[in-house]
Amino acid sequence: PDVQLPGMLWAKVLRSPVPHAIITRIDTSKAAALPGVHAVVTGADAPGIRYGRRYRDLNVLSDGRIRFIGDRIAAVAAETPEMAEAAINLIELEYDELPGVFDPMDAAQANAPLVHPDVNTYEGLPEILGSVSNVYVDEIHGRGDLDAGFAKADKIIENTFTVSRQHQGYMEPHSCVAWLDDNGILQVWAPNKNPHGVKGAIALAVGIDPTKVTLNPITVGGDFGGK
Repeated sequence: PDVQLPGMLWAKVLRSPVPHAIITRIDTSKAAALPGVHAVVTGADAPGIRYGRRYRDLNVLSDGRIRFIGDRIAAVAAETPEMAEAAINLIELEYDELPGVFDPMDAAQANAPLVHPDVNTYEGLPEILGSVSNVYVDEIHGRGDLDAGFAKADKIIENTFTVSRQHQGYMEPHSCVAWLDDNGILQVWAPNKNPHGVKGAIALAVGIDPTKVTLNPITVGGDFGGK
């Protein structure tokens, strides 16, 4: 967002280049030593914190398992965007790559690689899974007498339909400015139409009471469900 605060730092995030892996080594010492860098954090700095709108399956930073391309591994705060980017490029990351799942039907198979082996410990899970899998809920909804409808139909057509991946076309990126003010209140500026939801998610992710977060809504340059 177009918000400038005195002494503001810029954050950049190291993201995973692979879809599924176990992190075996992460060394942030070179990044932390770079002039202009004020902080480098990893999942070890936010252990056990998961968040989500209802089903809490997102880590603030990776808990050691990479679950998708772009998964957040580490974050850097520096005096300029260029310094933050340079620091991110100095982080040494090693991992053992695991088989990935790229199709929902394949992911639902009993022998599919598990993306969330500890799913039964996640808050917001509709019900405990008797057998852990990538399918976290299975519901069937119906209306009327399907067999009777088929019996009366002149023709029955069965097919599978797919659409390509799409993303919303808003004009600004997902971004925010955050400031811990002199009263200990986390002030956040973000282009988002759901201020109370964002406030709750931030409080959960950071591990503070929601009353300690103030969300300052700013102009949203397009939403379409993405913000």
